[in-house]
Amino acid sequence: MPTWAVFVIVVVLVVGYYLLSSRKQRRRASVAGGFAKIPNFHANQVYTDVRGEAAIGIDDRGRRIAVARRHTQPRTRVYSFAHIVSAELVQNDASIAKTSRGGQAEATPAEGLFGSTRPAAVGLPPIKPSPVPVTMVGVRVALEGASDPGPLIRFYQGEPIDAESVAGEKAFAEARACLGALDIAIKRAALPARGRATPGVPPT
Repeated sequence: MPTWAVFVIVVVLVVGYYLLSSRKQRRRASVAGGFAKIPNFHANQVYTDVRGEAAIGIDDRGRRIAVARRHTQPRTRVYSFAHIVSAELVQNDASIAKTSRGGQAEATPAEGLFGSTRPAAVGLPPIKPSPVPVTMVGVRVALEGASDPGPLIRFYQGEPIDAESVAGEKAFAEARACLGALDIAIKRAALPARGRATPGVPPT
């Protein structure tokens, strides 16, 4: 094959990769862009699906969570922290850690799972991935009053990778941070709000 043909192929592959990456970034920015338009909602934490299919924004000051999904109407819904039923960290199709309303955060026992299954007094217990090839890492949220299943925010989805690879460690770090933020939100929902009776805000 001529050198010029190899060069053309490489250029096409590189340009295609950057165009695809740029499209994904625009989609991710778009799905979370509606949070800024919600009245009196100040998202100090935002977690976006790696493919831009969904996003959640957490307003600690207002004790609210906003959920945005590309294929629903309305596209963005708002719930109070009190509406969060549970959140779980998912590796492939298995839940490896979960926090829930009225319970304590814990790592889910699973074959080959390295990590503590003892509930921690404060925050999340140690969470380590199962030693199998990783094809998806995400956090699934269950919400009371939602008319459909809660969102799944994926931090990695693709070809099998090692959990200790750069991409694997990054995905698990983001998923742990998201689960930790939701764990705090669930705990805060049980506390009385300052200057208000109860922290509930009906879904919109």
